[in-house]
Amino acid sequence: MTFKTTLLSSALAIGLAGAAAAQSAGDFELTLAYASAMDEDFTNTMVFGQAAGDFGGSSGLMWQVGLGFTSYDGDDSGNTFVGHLGYEVAPNTYVGLYVGREEAFDDSEVFYGLEGLYSNGPLEVEAAYGVLSEDNDFRGFVFDASYEVGSGFSVVGSYNKLYGDGFDYYNYEVGGAYDLGNGLTISALYGDYESDYPYFRLIAEFEIGNGVPFGRRSFAELSPLD
Repeated sequence: MTFKTTLLSSALAIGLAGAAAAQSAGDFELTLAYASAMDEDFTNTMVFGQAAGDFGGSSGLMWQVGLGFTSYDGDDSGNTFVGHLGYEVAPNTYVGLYVGREEAFDDSEVFYGLEGLYSNGPLEVEAAYGVLSEDNDFRGFVFDASYEVGSGFSVVGSYNKLYGDGFDYYNYEVGGAYDLGNGLTISALYGDYESDYPYFRLIAEFEIGNGVPFGRRSFAELSPLD
């Protein structure tokens, strides 16, 4: 699958999902991310589209769907589909459930979990916890934060952890983001696995409407070079 086909497929799928979902729609996000190891010849390119809306009225319930495609080292490809059901417990504060399916390296896994988001002025904090349905010993935790320092610039960071039976792994990312206006944001990040495998990542995000509340849920996002 070429990059152009991937991009068009992602945009079309998100558009159809938004049109088919109930009640208030019109919030979308399209992401292009590129990661490269600094000490090894390995890259990861990901396209991820998301749409979100609510169910109308004052219920506070909202939906979100995401579809992603990933190219590992320009060869092996993976894809992810994930759905969210969220509830706005207070202004700019969401809790949610998510379930998804990811295929990569001739393997397919279903995953599910809990997530939460808090956004207040320049600060935004998000956390998620999930498990693989076919192996409950395989679990993951995500923590993301950003703080807008002014003039469109934000400081961003994340910490991810995967663990299970005889397996314990973490990575972190730190960097900056710049809001170019008209819904477009560019981020540059430095990451490291176990403080032994450094990498950098470039991310471009384009939002329509208010964007989407919850972040991307996929193994390619949690572990960019695996």
